[in-house]
Amino acid sequence: MAVRSRTPWITWIFAIPVLGFSLLGFGNKFLEFIQTFRNDPDGVFAITPVMNYLFASAGFFCLMVWAGMQGMFKDIEHPKISMLEMEDELNRQEGPGHLIRSITCAVPALKSSQRVAEAQGTFDATRSR
Repeated sequence: MAVRSRTPWITWIFAIPVLGFSLLGFGNKFLEFIQTFRNDPDGVFAITPVMNYLFASAGFFCLMVWAGMQGMFKDIEHPKISMLEMEDELNRQEGPGHLIRSITCAVPALKSSQRVAEAQGTFDATRSR
């Protein structure tokens, strides 16, 4: 249990420097962009794409914060486990012959799809001549 309680702290220890350097790099480039915009009239064309990028990023960041506050990242393994449990329960309810019935129903469908593929192949062969 001690390893589990240390994991968030280790994550934060590595995340803060990485995010800090990323913020510094982005902030530096953004300040350069603003200086270019103010000093060069030809730099105005780049405002719209950058503002779209910033607004879209802000929207996704807000969604991520909202999802975190709603607890959507706490147990990410539960949905796949519950799906497998529900599948097992449905198989038990349908009985032991369920898989055999599924396979026998699928075989005619495979044969008909082969016939369609053959027909398309002959159609394509006559069309290319």
